[in-house]
Amino acid sequence: GLQPGDGLVHRWSDITVWTDGVYPSPATTDVVYVPPGTTLAVDVARADVRFWIVDGTLTVPPDAPDEVVIAAESIMVNGGKLRVGGEFATHPKKKTVTFELRGERGSVSIAGAGPRSIVAIDGEVLLRGHAAATEWSTLANVAAVGDEHVDVLTASLDGWDVGDEIIISGTTFGGDASTHETRYISSIHENHGECSQFSVVPCQSYARVNFTDADGKPAPLNFTHVS
Repeated sequence: GLQPGDGLVHRWSDITVWTDGVYPSPATTDVVYVPPGTTLAVDVARADVRFWIVDGTLTVPPDAPDEVVIAAESIMVNGGKLRVGGEFATHPKKKTVTFELRGERGSVSIAGAGPRSIVAIDGEVLLRGHAAATEWSTLANVAAVGDEHVDVLTASLDGWDVGDEIIISGTTFGGDASTHETRYISSIHENHGECSQFSVVPCQSYARVNFTDADGKPAPLNFTHVS
């Protein structure tokens, strides 16, 4: 079990951590208590109890599943630490941690923390992930029917990777209005060349983003999208 001051890192997935060999759940466990000097690492896709009281350290390790949910009515960091990532390291890119908080006003709660809350009392909450990737970019050139790529301004491509989903939105002049097309990046070639004479932005180097459908098969554009 979780013993105060043992200095160990206990993993949620280790069944020997839990009383009677039963994983905590809202049906079986009201409170998970992390005592001082002890670390509990959530290394499963979902850890769900009614309340967390953290006097030690509650963390999500880098080798946890790509998507982790920590669920509760409230989380009380009572002199301890709640950490995702660290002071000098971020949580791995493309991995997400979601805090799912529930409960209604007036429902039973722990002292000092109402429902749907994360409360720190003389404790530390450190959530450090990668900076959000650029969510949109501007076309450098017209994307025509039949193209299997788009040319986008390189200044707006931070965080784009092979396999990412992109949406080429519809345009209202010179192209087909109220249309959009979803594709998946297959490769990115930076500094591909100069803008064409038809570009409405100042000519500069751009990146060519090649794409496919979700299954990796060719997926030429069905509509024209202007820059």
